[in-house]
Amino acid sequence: MKRIGPVCIAIVFVLLLCNVASATNWVLVMKVNGWGSDSDAHGFSVYIDADSVMRSGDTISFWMLQVYNFPDPLLQNKQKNLTKIEAKPLTNPLQYRNVELYSYDATGKEILARPDFYDKKFDGYESDVSIWVRSIPIATRYAKRGTIGKNNTPKPKLNP
Repeated sequence: MKRIGPVCIAIVFVLLLCNVASATNWVLVMKVNGWGSDSDAHGFSVYIDADSVMRSGDTISFWMLQVYNFPDPLLQNKQKNLTKIEAKPLTNPLQYRNVELYSYDATGKEILARPDFYDKKFDGYESDVSIWVRSIPIATRYAKRGTIGKNNTPKPKLNP
């Protein structure tokens, strides 16, 4: 019975130090069926984590997940991209910048980590088919007031 206390304390301590959010609310932004002769095999989906969307002034930040339906040697067998975005949803064209970038292979192993990927300036994007342009208005619906910055929301789990 005396061993249960230290075990519980150790479990709580590990959970507090964990760098991954325990709950994620992935919202589908778009699904592309693909291209070429085998279009189903070349598609991808884009999601935003609705729980991570924060707003401060005219800027929002959120996590976006791209899931590819195919292994592609040109993409180094990358299957998922997880990107933290900061955006100004009221600008025309919409402006955004990447804050962090992570890529994962088909097994879920991290193959690229760029926690320092911070773009210095906001880029404008006019194309209505851009994943950023489609993600920003949807993310804005879920925005909560909070702080914007590198450490305002932890990296979410990858399972949409």
